[in-house]
Amino acid sequence: NNCENEYDACKDKPCLPGQECFDKTATEQGNSTIGYICGQCPDGYEERNNYCVDKNECFSNGTESESVCPKHSDCENNVGSYTCTCWPGYRLDPKNSSLCKDVDECAEKTHSCQQVCENTEGGFNCSCLPGNVLAEDKKTCQRDVKNAVLCSAKGCNQVCMVVDGVASCGCNTGYTNSSDTFCTDINECSLANKPCSQSCQNTDGGFLCSRYPGYKLDEDKVSCIGMY
Repeated sequence: NNCENEYDACKDKPCLPGQECFDKTATEQGNSTIGYICGQCPDGYEERNNYCVDKNECFSNGTESESVCPKHSDCENNVGSYTCTCWPGYRLDPKNSSLCKDVDECAEKTHSCQQVCENTEGGFNCSCLPGNVLAEDKKTCQRDVKNAVLCSAKGCNQVCMVVDGVASCGCNTGYTNSSDTFCTDINECSLANKPCSQSCQNTDGGFLCSRYPGYKLDEDKVSCIGMY
């Protein structure tokens, strides 16, 4: 009689992944239609009314938790887990995965300042060389009109600086002085401290980073992360 054969109710994997399943004996099951018992809820789940439901790790006791994800990051709840994403201007510290570290855009040359860059927590500020003023876009610089005569006589091909009534030539970001008045492009890709973590292509006044197969370019446009 087939009714007398013991059936393993755990064979159909009725419990959640990572949750232990215990098959009931015929005596334990009795007239119940459920022939198994699931063990403790797996990580990422919590028990409610004898059921395992997804645990929202981003909230603790109904309030947003500051301990699950590092400071300067957002927490996104997933089924059975969660994802931490560092804010713009921050990056996960490769030496400490529980820390979102400030990105120094000025040192990494990923800023948009035409002349002078000052790093700030989570961002940067642009300013100008002496004798120049910041434009409305807060990135580019314009020559101060009161220095027009001095700068015209100096003949700088990029930036004219005026300090104490004396004019001298300077260069925009991504360039360096090749003579007293002329600036040439810096090949950032040939520097000892290359700005890109993988492939680097020099451009006029800047550079472009690209990835190797199997990686994707991170939001900072210089580092790469594995896709698999």
